[in-house]
Amino acid sequence: AGPSEHTPRKEATPIGAQVLSHLGSGTANDVILIQGPAGCGKSLLLQFLERKLWQEYQKGKPIPLYISLPTLKDPTTDAIQQ
Repeated sequence: AGPSEHTPRKEATPIGAQVLSHLGSGTANDVILIQGPAGCGKSLLLQFLERKLWQEYQKGKPIPLYISLPTLKDPTTDAIQQ
């Protein structure tokens, strides 16, 4: 479980480490939902994770890709083409 207002500080694990651990678990087709208020660092976290995953990339593994949805004209239907 991730840190929350009820988690003692010594038990908190940085979210980046949690996501990287989950991605390295070998579980296919998982979805990770990152949510929070505007300005809390969601995009920065995902850019960090993409960079870290590229540094550890191995041929044949999934390719990390960060897409900034607010920059797209129609992110619900045309994200890959854009």
